[in-house]
Amino acid sequence: MKPKKADFILFALPVVIALVCFWIFLPGEAGQTAVIRVDGETVQTIDLQTAKDQTIDLSLPYHNQIEIKDHAIRVTDADCPDRSCVKTGWIRSAGQTIACVPSKLTITITGDGGFDAIAGRKVW
Repeated sequence: MKPKKADFILFALPVVIALVCFWIFLPGEAGQTAVIRVDGETVQTIDLQTAKDQTIDLSLPYHNQIEIKDHAIRVTDADCPDRSCVKTGWIRSAGQTIACVPSKLTITITGDGGFDAIAGRKVW
């Protein structure tokens, strides 16, 4: 049996719809700015889209080493008791936060988070 035009359309239509949906809900750029705060006060603001790979050492009540690489940020080393800030790992999307409670340190990503590919809505 020879394929008909309708067979082609029935095959191509779902593929085209899937590609359009993927393009619409494709996650946007990661959050642009990392805000480092100590005891609620901003000590440094870093544009992750333009920042060069670097390491920042902070001597607070405890020592915290922060790494910036590939448009993301993390705490690589800390001598606080629970080290939950190190266990958090890399953050790169708007709304994500790393917190070191003993040092009163927070690192928050701010900016336009793009779209959530699962929920299909804007991430703040």
